[in-house]
Amino acid sequence: MPDEQMRLLLQTKLHRPAVGSDYVARPRLLERLTRNPNRALTLIAAPAGFGKTTLIAAWLGTIERPSAWLSLDQADSTLPTFMGYLVAAIRSVFPGALPETDLVLRSSHVAPAEVFSVTFINEVVRLPRDFILVLDDYHFIQDEAIHQFLIRLIRQRPRRLHLVVITRVNPPLPLSSLRAAPLQVLEIRMRDLRFTSEETRAFAERTAN
Repeated sequence: MPDEQMRLLLQTKLHRPAVGSDYVARPRLLERLTRNPNRALTLIAAPAGFGKTTLIAAWLGTIERPSAWLSLDQADSTLPTFMGYLVAAIRSVFPGALPETDLVLRSSHVAPAEVFSVTFINEVVRLPRDFILVLDDYHFIQDEAIHQFLIRLIRQRPRRLHLVVITRVNPPLPLSSLRAAPLQVLEIRMRDLRFTSEETRAFAERTAN
């Protein structure tokens, strides 16, 4: 990615959203998220309005493992733009990380997804500690090259990385093969995100005040 594009990265996309004062604690879901932190993928998939982003933001506030956050939109659905933000997100946790991936980005030629994935994975392996990478609003991504990058990242996952994907629709990821491998994927969907009767009462009480 040329230098002028790198400077145009919107820093607010790299900030974990704040949890509002009307947030209702959901220990049953937080417990599921915290269980087996070394799985390959956590997928949070449900329509708008089910509290997907708030749940993950609240969960990250309860654990010690560092996290990198990337909020996606339609403008990020090209491989160079996506990778530029991905490098910036990880550098928010590990300053100066991924220099080789950054070098590929700054090339005058757009590298294929395979080059990005191999370079990225090799560098993540060398990071000093485990971390969580959150991709929020992944449903905005339509570029097949980005999907291929993410598929390779999941299949060849460096152990340092725990990937969280938040989306309104099923992403084109190898969910079937992950489900076949014990403890490799956690899926939280609309039925899980619906409030229980206790959570509904708690929400009503908070919003009434």
